[in-house]
Amino acid sequence: MGEEYRTIKVAPMSLHMGAEITGVDLKAPLSEETIREIREAWVRWKVVFFRGQHLDHAQHVAFARLFGEPTIGHAVFGHGKDSPRSTRWPSSVKTTSTTTTSRC
Repeated sequence: MGEEYRTIKVAPMSLHMGAEITGVDLKAPLSEETIREIREAWVRWKVVFFRGQHLDHAQHVAFARLFGEPTIGHAVFGHGKDSPRSTRWPSSVKTTSTTTTSRC
């Protein structure tokens, strides 16, 4: 598939959509290069999976903020202190997959 990543490993799950990202600890501070590579993989594969990452709600929201400001509220889960948040790509990022939901 041709992509080269220096700080993460990306394993496509199919020919066109979905990939697993490994080699990164989402609880740890991430370098700008790692954030850029995760963003590139997300844009390329539309859906990315991070297995074995045990994040609490605050850590999940902090990770989501690396890619844009989470919106408060969700069509199904509502909003409140313990509710999940949705993260939308900043308008400068063009992708067909614009929302990911964090639920911890």
